[in-house]
Amino acid sequence: MTDLFTPLAFPRGPVMRNRMAMGPLTNMQSPDGGRMSDAEYRWLEMRTAGGFGMMSTCAANIRGDSDQMAGQIGIHDDRQLPQLRRIAAAMKSGGNIALTQINHGGLRANPDITGTQPIGPYDEPEWGGRAMRTEEIAHLIEDFAAAAKRAEACGFDGVEVHGAHVQMIAQFLDPRRNLRTDGYGGSLEGRSRLLIEILKAVRERCGNGFLLGVRLSVERGEINLDEFRRLSERVMTEGLVDFLDMSLWDCFKEPDDPNFKGKPIIEWALDVKRGNAKVGVAGKIRSAEKARACMAAGADFVILGRAAILHDDFPRQVAANPDFAMRPLPVSIDYLHAKGVSDAFIGYLRMWDGFVADSGPGMYTELGTMMEGVDLSCFATGDFADVQAATADPAQAGPS
Repeated sequence: MTDLFTPLAFPRGPVMRNRMAMGPLTNMQSPDGGRMSDAEYRWLEMRTAGGFGMMSTCAANIRGDSDQMAGQIGIHDDRQLPQLRRIAAAMKSGGNIALTQINHGGLRANPDITGTQPIGPYDEPEWGGRAMRTEEIAHLIEDFAAAAKRAEACGFDGVEVHGAHVQMIAQFLDPRRNLRTDGYGGSLEGRSRLLIEILKAVRERCGNGFLLGVRLSVERGEINLDEFRRLSERVMTEGLVDFLDMSLWDCFKEPDDPNFKGKPIIEWALDVKRGNAKVGVAGKIRSAEKARACMAAGADFVILGRAAILHDDFPRQVAANPDFAMRPLPVSIDYLHAKGVSDAFIGYLRMWDGFVADSGPGMYTELGTMMEGVDLSCFATGDFADVQAATADPAQAGPS
């Protein structure tokens, strides 16, 4: 089995010094028009010296109509670029491969923030969203490519295209609702056309040494495991990406799909042709032991979320102690402050049930499913402290 501290070379871009990456983590710390705040910069800077092989910013919106929550960063306005240049330089100075994730929220974009009607692949009356016209899809592809070029100009080593977690691209991948007849819906071929064209456009726009990856997720309202495997294999064997980020929620649970039983989801997900691309996995990897188990299952690297929030130096801790594991949840606000987590970020972490001590039930379970009876107005502000599932009035709750 490959050691966690063995370097990893991608088809393009710099060599990753070890097999532990910090994933793109939503944090709501930058409310000033998508400009990265000092609080968000400090949170990321604190982790640049932590020994990660690769780091990503949170999702950066590619347009002004794509914000889902307050405090997200953007990469569509020149005023947003100075702080992005600053953090890219800091990440690289710490020895990390520096990435930013590029995204559009699609039908999940919040009109109270954007001032515009949400758009996506299909009409969504419950959320007030409308289906995009075919010509608008071409503009969307261009906006992803332009965002990637801005990231390159800011000094990032690469970008990760966000194709997961019910954001715009994942909405197009939805087999239940994307029934478009213009070539961007229906079959998996049609539903994945947007993603494929975005990846090709980014590759054409950016330099030969620019690292390109994509995040895909499965279950929890996403594509099923069969389609996930087929799409994963396509983007890798056709040379569309240098790496694939598989967001599995829990790498070692059995799949929900009754057609895929008898072994953990990570083994099903990794059992695909890869070409020259590399595969990272995310999903409850909270100890050195779990990270090694992912590598033994065939992953090229692991992607850390909660473990990176609670331990800015997780890789260094693993180097010193092969049995190192993330501290148990919940954690106190004082502990989070000591780890560079601002009050705005703590507000976001209250969404997750059992994360922040003394905060009451969260909006989401650990595996990302929404709790019953939640007032979704807190999505706009991040004011989760007073909007808890246990006290929400079901009569006032939004769609779940």
